[in-house]
Amino acid sequence: MNSRSGLTLIEVLIAMLILGVLLVTLSTALVPMFRITASTQKATQANITAQAVMETVHGQFANPKIDAFKKSCVSKYTLPGKVSVTITTYDSAGQRVGSPAVLSTNCGTAIPDSTWRPYKLIIVEALPRTPEQVRLVLEVPNPNPHS
Repeated sequence: MNSRSGLTLIEVLIAMLILGVLLVTLSTALVPMFRITASTQKATQANITAQAVMETVHGQFANPKIDAFKKSCVSKYTLPGKVSVTITTYDSAGQRVGSPAVLSTNCGTAIPDSTWRPYKLIIVEALPRTPEQVRLVLEVPNPNPHS
């Protein structure tokens, strides 16, 4: 009697077919997970960028020694790409004054408010018009007391 141990060619081919089907099934499940991870990383980075911009703008607006609040501007700062900042001014009755304005990054040429305003609303948007868009809103009180 011939007693060979091992697998026949047919058995090896069937095992490879089963392994191939399993790998295809797993890969179709993993690809969407990789896309979600990439999207989450973009959104996280956009959030970090938007928070850094918001902190810079708020820091300059809150400083009573500079006219950033009055002029709706920041000095010595360049906005990162794909980030926009709009400023909305409100009067003492809580009514919006004029249209929202784009933040100026040149305080030397910015025109100051003609009258005292109690607060402004800062809106920072990163990656606008994308699924990863981040929008931060902050109300900033006037750092100078009403005169």
